[in-house]
Amino acid sequence: ASALARPGEPSLKRHQLQMMNEELLRLEESLQAFLDFARPPDLVKTRLNAADVLYQAVDLIAPKAVLHEVEVHVVVPERKTYVDGDSKQLRQVLLNLMLNALDAIGEGGLIELHLDVGPPRDVVTATAAERPDSEQEALRATGPAPNKPAMFFIRISDNGPGLSEDVLPRIFEPFVTTRDTGTGLGLALCRQII
Repeated sequence: ASALARPGEPSLKRHQLQMMNEELLRLEESLQAFLDFARPPDLVKTRLNAADVLYQAVDLIAPKAVLHEVEVHVVVPERKTYVDGDSKQLRQVLLNLMLNALDAIGEGGLIELHLDVGPPRDVVTATAAERPDSEQEALRATGPAPNKPAMFFIRISDNGPGLSEDVLPRIFEPFVTTRDTGTGLGLALCRQII
C-alpha cells in the first residue's frame, strides 16, 4: 500500500502489486516444495477418519475450483473408515493431486474422489482367475481376513486430457513437469509421502 501512496514519485498500480504478490507466493510455494522434497517432515501417525481428510482437502481446494468452474465430487462409504496415518501428509497428497487436476482440465471440468475399502493386500493381488466377476462382488465375497486389517483406497480422477505417452512413465521423477511454472516436485513428493 505504501508504494501507492507516495506523491510525486513513480508508483506501482494496484494490479502490478497484486501480480508481484502472486509471484512472491508462487516462489514461496516452489521453495517450500524443494524443502519438503529434500527434508520430508516427520511422520505423525494418528487414528483418523479417512473421509474427514478427503473433505478437508476438498474444502481447501474449493475456492480455486469455484473460480475455474470445476465441480468436485466426493464418494465415501456409508460406514466410517478409520486408518492409522498422518492426516497432514495425506491431505498434502490429495491437495497436490487435485491441484494437478485443476491445472490440467481447465474451466468447466470435473474432479472425483472415491474412498473405497478393500480386503487385505494378499486377497487384492490374487490372480484374475481367482477373483469374482466384479470388484464389488470381490469385496462382499472376501471381506477382510481374520486378524488382517482391510486396505483403503483413494482414487482421484478428472475429465482432463490425460498425459502424453512420453511423460507418463516419468511422472514421479523429480523436476518432470508439463507446466511452464511447475517445479516437477508435486508427484515426486506425493510418492515420497505415500
